[in-house]
Amino acid sequence: MADQPSLEDRRRGQIVAAAMQAFSRKGYDAATVEDIAAAAGVSKGLVYHYFRSKEDILAATAEAWVSTLEGYMRRLATAEDTATNKLLAAQRLATEHVLGKWEFLQVQVEFWSELHRRPEIARLHAQMFRRFRSLLAAIIEEGITSGEFRSVRVQEVASLMMAMVDGLVLQRMADR
Repeated sequence: MADQPSLEDRRRGQIVAAAMQAFSRKGYDAATVEDIAAAAGVSKGLVYHYFRSKEDILAATAEAWVSTLEGYMRRLATAEDTATNKLLAAQRLATEHVLGKWEFLQVQVEFWSELHRRPEIARLHAQMFRRFRSLLAAIIEEGITSGEFRSVRVQEVASLMMAMVDGLVLQRMADR
Protein backbone atom coordinates (compact mmCIF):
# COMPACT_ATOMS: atom_id res chain seq x y z
CA MET A 1 0.00 0.00 0.00
CA ALA A 2 1.32 3.46 -0.91
CA ASP A 3 2.24 5.80 1.89
CA GLN A 4 -0.61 8.12 2.76
CA PRO A 5 0.27 11.80 3.14
CA SER A 6 0.23 13.02 6.72
CA LEU A 7 -2.39 15.49 7.93
CA GLU A 8 0.33 18.15 7.85
CA ASP A 9 1.15 17.36 4.22
CA ARG A 10 -2.53 17.38 3.26
CA ARG A 11 -3.11 20.72 5.03
CA ARG A 12 -0.04 22.28 3.43
CA GLY A 13 -1.22 21.01 0.03
CA GLN A 14 -4.69 22.41 0.67
CA ILE A 15 -3.22 25.83 1.52
CA VAL A 16 -0.86 25.77 -1.48
CA ALA A 17 -3.75 24.91 -3.84
CA ALA A 18 -5.78 27.76 -2.34
CA ALA A 19 -2.81 30.11 -2.75
CA MET A 20 -2.61 29.18 -6.43
CA GLN A 21 -6.25 30.17 -6.79
CA ALA A 22 -5.79 33.44 -4.88
CA PHE A 23 -2.58 34.37 -6.72
CA SER A 24 -4.11 33.63 -10.12
CA ARG A 25 -7.27 35.56 -9.31
CA LYS A 26 -5.76 38.62 -7.61
CA GLY A 27 -2.03 38.49 -8.24
CA TYR A 28 0.59 37.91 -5.57
CA ASP A 29 0.69 41.46 -4.24
CA ALA A 30 -3.08 41.91 -3.95
CA ALA A 31 -3.84 38.44 -2.56
CA THR A 32 -3.89 38.33 1.22
CA VAL A 33 -3.36 35.53 3.67
CA GLU A 34 -7.05 35.96 4.51
CA ASP A 35 -7.90 35.29 0.85
CA ILE A 36 -5.77 32.16 0.91
CA ALA A 37 -7.31 30.96 4.18
CA ALA A 38 -10.85 31.56 2.85
CA ALA A 39 -10.09 29.67 -0.38
CA ALA A 40 -8.62 26.79 1.66
CA GLY A 41 -11.55 26.78 4.08
CA VAL A 42 -9.24 27.20 7.08
CA SER A 43 -8.47 29.94 9.56
CA LYS A 44 -5.76 32.54 9.00
CA GLY A 45 -4.09 31.20 12.14
CA LEU A 46 -3.86 27.72 10.64
CA VAL A 47 -2.20 29.17 7.54
CA TYR A 48 0.40 30.79 9.80
CA HIS A 49 0.82 27.49 11.65
CA TYR A 50 2.12 25.96 8.40
CA PHE A 51 3.78 29.01 6.82
CA ARG A 52 5.67 31.93 8.37
CA SER A 53 4.64 34.44 5.70
CA LYS A 54 2.92 34.98 2.40
CA GLU A 55 6.37 34.82 0.79
CA ASP A 56 6.81 31.31 2.25
CA ILE A 57 3.45 30.36 0.76
CA LEU A 58 4.60 31.69 -2.63
CA ALA A 59 7.81 29.66 -2.36
CA ALA A 60 5.83 26.51 -1.46
CA THR A 61 3.47 27.18 -4.37
CA ALA A 62 6.43 27.54 -6.73
CA GLU A 63 7.92 24.29 -5.39
CA ALA A 64 4.62 22.47 -5.95
CA TRP A 65 4.36 23.90 -9.45
CA VAL A 66 7.93 22.86 -10.29
CA SER A 67 7.39 19.40 -8.80
CA THR A 68 4.23 18.88 -10.86
CA LEU A 69 5.91 19.89 -14.12
CA GLU A 70 8.99 17.85 -13.37
CA GLY A 71 6.83 14.79 -12.66
CA TYR A 72 5.12 15.20 -16.03
CA MET A 73 8.47 15.52 -17.79
CA ARG A 74 9.97 12.48 -16.09
CA ARG A 75 6.93 10.34 -16.92
CA LEU A 76 6.94 11.29 -20.58
CA ALA A 77 10.70 10.68 -20.81
CA THR A 78 10.15 7.04 -19.83
CA ALA A 79 6.71 6.47 -21.39
CA GLU A 80 7.69 7.00 -25.02
CA ASP A 81 9.83 4.66 -27.09
CA THR A 82 11.88 7.04 -29.25
CA ALA A 83 13.53 10.40 -28.70
CA THR A 84 11.29 11.88 -31.38
CA ASN A 85 8.16 10.65 -29.60
CA LYS A 86 9.50 11.93 -26.27
CA LEU A 87 10.02 15.43 -27.68
CA LEU A 88 6.60 15.34 -29.35
CA ALA A 89 5.04 14.32 -26.02
CA ALA A 90 6.88 17.19 -24.29
CA GLN A 91 5.52 19.58 -26.92
CA ARG A 92 1.98 18.25 -26.43
CA LEU A 93 2.33 18.66 -22.68
CA ALA A 94 3.54 22.25 -23.07
CA THR A 95 0.74 23.05 -25.51
CA GLU A 96 -1.88 21.55 -23.19
CA HIS A 97 -0.60 23.72 -20.34
CA VAL A 98 -0.49 26.85 -22.47
CA LEU A 99 -3.96 26.32 -23.90
CA GLY A 100 -5.83 24.59 -21.12
CA LYS A 101 -4.40 25.53 -17.74
CA TRP A 102 -5.31 29.20 -17.45
CA GLU A 103 -4.98 29.35 -13.65
CA PHE A 104 -1.63 27.61 -13.86
CA LEU A 105 -0.38 30.15 -16.44
CA GLN A 106 -1.48 33.09 -14.35
CA VAL A 107 0.45 31.75 -11.39
CA GLN A 108 3.47 31.07 -13.59
CA VAL A 109 3.52 34.71 -14.65
CA GLU A 110 3.16 35.72 -10.99
CA PHE A 111 6.24 33.64 -10.21
CA TRP A 112 8.14 35.31 -13.04
CA SER A 113 7.17 38.74 -11.74
CA GLU A 114 8.72 37.88 -8.39
CA LEU A 115 12.03 36.51 -9.70
CA HIS A 116 13.97 39.74 -9.26
CA ARG A 117 12.48 40.53 -5.84
CA ARG A 118 12.45 37.12 -4.18
CA PRO A 119 15.74 35.21 -4.18
CA GLU A 120 14.03 31.98 -3.09
CA ILE A 121 11.70 32.07 -6.08
CA ALA A 122 14.63 32.85 -8.40
CA ARG A 123 16.60 29.95 -6.88
CA LEU A 124 13.69 27.54 -7.38
CA HIS A 125 13.26 28.63 -10.98
CA ALA A 126 16.98 28.35 -11.70
CA GLN A 127 16.89 24.79 -10.33
CA MET A 128 13.80 24.01 -12.37
CA PHE A 129 15.33 25.40 -15.57
CA ARG A 130 18.49 23.37 -15.02
CA ARG A 131 16.49 20.17 -14.39
CA PHE A 132 14.17 20.66 -17.37
CA ARG A 133 17.08 21.60 -19.60
CA SER A 134 18.86 18.47 -18.42
CA LEU A 135 15.81 16.29 -19.13
CA LEU A 136 15.38 17.78 -22.61
CA ALA A 137 19.11 17.56 -23.29
CA ALA A 138 19.11 13.86 -22.37
CA ILE A 139 16.28 13.24 -24.86
CA ILE A 140 18.12 15.19 -27.56
CA GLU A 141 21.34 13.28 -26.83
CA GLU A 142 19.38 10.03 -27.07
CA GLY A 143 18.07 11.12 -30.47
CA ILE A 144 21.56 12.02 -31.69
CA THR A 145 22.94 8.68 -30.49
CA SER A 146 20.12 6.73 -32.13
CA GLY A 147 20.50 8.64 -35.40
CA GLU A 148 17.06 10.28 -35.15
CA PHE A 149 18.56 13.78 -34.82
CA ARG A 150 21.58 15.42 -36.31
CA SER A 151 24.33 16.65 -34.03
CA VAL A 152 23.47 19.97 -32.37
CA ARG A 153 24.53 22.02 -29.36
CA VAL A 154 22.31 20.08 -27.01
CA GLN A 155 22.12 22.54 -24.09
CA GLU A 156 21.40 25.46 -26.41
CA VAL A 157 18.65 23.62 -28.25
CA ALA A 158 17.08 22.53 -24.94
CA SER A 159 17.21 26.15 -23.72
CA LEU A 160 15.60 27.38 -26.95
CA MET A 161 12.82 24.82 -26.65
CA MET A 162 12.07 25.99 -23.12
CA ALA A 163 12.19 29.65 -24.21
CA MET A 164 9.63 28.96 -26.94
CA VAL A 165 7.19 27.58 -24.38
CA ASP A 166 7.73 30.62 -22.15
CA GLY A 167 7.08 32.87 -25.14
CA LEU A 168 3.86 31.00 -25.87
CA VAL A 169 2.78 31.54 -22.26
CA LEU A 170 3.28 35.28 -22.60
CA GLN A 171 1.41 35.35 -25.92
CA ARG A 172 -1.45 33.40 -24.35
CA MET A 173 -1.59 35.84 -21.45
CA ALA A 174 -1.77 38.78 -23.85
CA ASP A 175 -4.16 37.22 -26.37
CA ARG A 176 -6.35 34.45 -25.00
